[in-house]
Amino acid sequence: MLIRRLLHIGLLHWFLPALAFGVTSEVTVGDVHLRLFAPDWIWQNQSVNILMVVSNPTSSEHTLSVNLELPDAAPGELTYIAPTTQQHRIAANSELRLAFTGLKPSTGFPLTTYDCQLIVTATGASVTIPYQFHTVRGPAVKSGILMALAPVGISLIWCVMFLIFLPRLATPGAWRVSSDTFVAEDKPA
Repeated sequence: MLIRRLLHIGLLHWFLPALAFGVTSEVTVGDVHLRLFAPDWIWQNQSVNILMVVSNPTSSEHTLSVNLELPDAAPGELTYIAPTTQQHRIAANSELRLAFTGLKPSTGFPLTTYDCQLIVTATGASVTIPYQFHTVRGPAVKSGILMALAPVGISLIWCVMFLIFLPRLATPGAWRVSSDTFVAEDKPA
């Protein structure tokens, strides 16, 4: 069991970097460590979520300011209604999770690459993190239609499997023949 689990973990670590996508970066601002997670592509008219995990390993409290600078875009091309600046206090030996959610590239514009910046300031030190993502055409099938078609497709596959393989596994008239009665034999003690 342990060997199988270690094999699975090894395979995940082998194949996961090839399957992963997105921007992940780790930076240190003063005494504060910041990990950034964000997609590097997004469908048009879908929201980009920029997630951050901030940790303060020191024994003193720090003040953190994160500013999201959006690129210059045509009016209506890129919408974001939340505040672009967040300020937080991080207690000693604690972790904080931050997010900028709802950054949405609109449809009807050409597919493009957007260059954003995150400016992180903590206890006098400042770091600029470049963030770039590009848009791709929206999904080919709307999620509601896909949710309706998936069960129908699975049930059709099962119907075909029953029609093809069930007659092969049963002999003609097998249900008419009764089986012998099973009588348990007494075992000597």
